[in-house]
Amino acid sequence: MIERNFDAFITDLDGSLVSNEPHASAAYRILFRARGVEPVPEPNGLIHIVGTSGNMKRLIARHGLNLDLKEEMIQRWGMLYTELIYGHIEAVPGVMELLDLARTGGMKIGLASSSWPEHIRISIDSIGVRHFYQQDAIVSCKEVGESKPSPRVYIEVARRLGIPCERCAALEDTASGYLSAHGAGMKVIAVRTEHNAGHDFGKSRIVSSLSEITWEILQEPKAL
Repeated sequence: MIERNFDAFITDLDGSLVSNEPHASAAYRILFRARGVEPVPEPNGLIHIVGTSGNMKRLIARHGLNLDLKEEMIQRWGMLYTELIYGHIEAVPGVMELLDLARTGGMKIGLASSSWPEHIRISIDSIGVRHFYQQDAIVSCKEVGESKPSPRVYIEVARRLGIPCERCAALEDTASGYLSAHGAGMKVIAVRTEHNAGHDFGKSRIVSSLSEITWEILQEPKAL
């Protein structure tokens, strides 16, 4: 039997498993151009800020549109994003190998994502990783009613997996995601990318690619 410090591996989705940020940004660009506005990009070239839940409200205010349009524009953005990712979303290199490593080691695998449930379904089916996950432990923040950095989505995934939070290792790529998993009492492995250079990952184990994550890193004790 393989000795484990952690019995479950809970992953984020956007940016951690799939390279979706350019698609999300393109959806915002199309949306605002349709309103006659050329959206101003962030320093990293994206229209939105990665890992925040208030992008639409911020962008509407920034570009002088009526905030009453927010809900309508959120729904339209979701439709545009669906069109852009369907058949085009790509896995981050090393995803298959990492999930197989966790599964082979006997870890249960769940998913805690800020994405809409439909976008989660499209993404994980497009990159072919659904079979790694316990199906009732694929959870959207929309289902639990609180966005990251609230720990609620991670707590819910752990509950469905039947594993105490302190026995779970999490994979994240944003500061809000780190705070969510860390706040739930989990060990966090954070992947540094071109889109999260300014994010504070606190006591995470930071890697620059999924291929760096070995069994030893998955199982090393949580930093205190």
